Amino acid sequence: LSILGKVAVSKIVDYLRRQGLEDSGLEELCNTLDPDQKDVSMDLETFHAIMKNWIEECKGKQADGTTEEPTASTKDLEFKVSKTISEAKEIHVQMSVTCGHLEAFGGDVSKGDIENSDLITCIADLQHKNQKLQEENNKLKVTLDATDEINNKLLTDNEDLRQQIKSIQHSVLKVKSLEEELEEAKTSLNLSEEKGQQILYQNKQLEKENQSLISKIASLQEENTRNSMDTDGLKKMILELSENATELQVQAHIYENTVVNKEASLIQ
Repeated sequence: LSILGKVAVSKIVDYLRRQGLEDSGLEELCNTLDPDQKDVSMDLETFHAIMKNWIEECKGKQADGTTEEPTASTKDLEFKVSKTISEAKEIHVQMSVTCGHLEAFGGDVSKGDIENSDLITCIADLQHKNQKLQEENNKLKVTLDATDEINNKLLTDNEDLRQQIKSIQHSVLKVKSLEEELEEAKTSLNLSEEKGQQILYQNKQLEKENQSLISKIASLQEENTRNSMDTDGLKKMILELSENATELQVQAHIYENTVVNKEASLIQ
């Protein structure tokens, strides 16, 4: 409302509509402020007086029971109007202080310098911006809540990933241990293969030596057979020689006897 001038009823209603009031309550208020529908302009005092009477009439109707229970829009309208009057009074004080400051510095402030239409438009814009800021704030709160939820989920996922990393690290260590054991097994297998090759070589050598020994044994057996045959021949020869020696001994004995007999006969 204009503190030092007048404002059209349409602007007042438009301002209250921006505050979120329902159209039913605004229509009743508009008929009270401007019965002839001429979009008249009024100052702050007139607005206060009409609003006071209108609010009292609404309360009187409710007290007499001639109307139904007050609707939410009527209560809301009464609250918004009271709030608007309070804001207008505060602005009136601020404007008075500002005007006093200007006059103290030699300025000349007239009632026509500040129009209420600009002031109420400014208030409406500020209210609208404030509402937008509140909506943005609510959106930011929702976003923040969603961000917190996402953050908590990320923390949970991060913890799960840490556990998975620990499990993977444990698996990697186990794989490394198995690789080391496999390398040791390969080394042991290589040594075993080398030993096996050596044993095969030794077996081949032993087989060769065994064949050589078998050949030598066969040769010795043949030689032994020959020696056995030679021994039999020698035995026969020895036997024959023994027989011949016996005969010779007999003959020698006979000869000796003959000689002895001859010598004895000669001596006689």
